[in-house]
Amino acid sequence: MKKERREMKVLRLALLRHGRTQGNVERRFEGVTDRPLCTQGEEELAEMGDFPAVDRVDVSPLLRSRQTASMLFHRAEPRVV
Repeated sequence: MKKERREMKVLRLALLRHGRTQGNVERRFEGVTDRPLCTQGEEELAEMGDFPAVDRVDVSPLLRSRQTASMLFHRAEPRVV
C-alpha cells in the first residue's frame, strides 16, 4: 500500500514594531494611546523601502501600527486584529 505524501506549507512569521512616534522621541511610554507616526518615523520607514510580498499582514487597531504596515507592505491590505 502506497502512502500518500503531503506537502507542507512553510509558515514564516515576522513580528515588527511600529515606526517612531513623538512619544518615542520624548522617551515616553504611550501604551494604547493612539498617536500617529512622527515625521522622523515616516522618513525612517520610507528609507526601508517596500518589504517582500506577503500573504497577510495583521496589525493592531492603533494608528501608528496601521501606518507602519501600509508603508512597508504596499501590496497587502493590513487586517486589523
